[in-house]
Amino acid sequence: MIFCANGCIQKQMGGCLFGVSSPAPRRYHYVSESRTWLAAQSYCRTLYSDLATINSMEDMNSLTNEVDPLYIGAVWIGLKRGTQKRWGWSMGGDTLSQYSNWENLFQADCVAMIKGLSGKWENTICGRKLPFLILYKPILTYF
Repeated sequence: MIFCANGCIQKQMGGCLFGVSSPAPRRYHYVSESRTWLAAQSYCRTLYSDLATINSMEDMNSLTNEVDPLYIGAVWIGLKRGTQKRWGWSMGGDTLSQYSNWENLFQADCVAMIKGLSGKWENTICGRKLPFLILYKPILTYF
């Protein structure tokens, strides 16, 4: 099997790919050091992959479990309003998937997940310093 960069697991037989099974699980990491959204994104891109992307309730549950159990505040995720005022994920894609988890919408461009509110999202000023969540890129693994 091959874990592909697109997050899928492909079976390989005789050098030819012949199908796709389930997506590889997303892996996240919580960073307790507080940074602005842009500084958190830069840190993630330099050392890991990018800020966390959330496409499902399963992703949301994984993220809330990753955050320090004693911390109930907000943490940066990779969602931001772009120059054309559309929401987009830091690692690409200019729109939200079918899944969203908004608590409040304000006139601010960066989004934080609030752990104490079951992972609800709120947009806030990008210069606010918060801990953040990293999404690891899937790694190619052959077996």
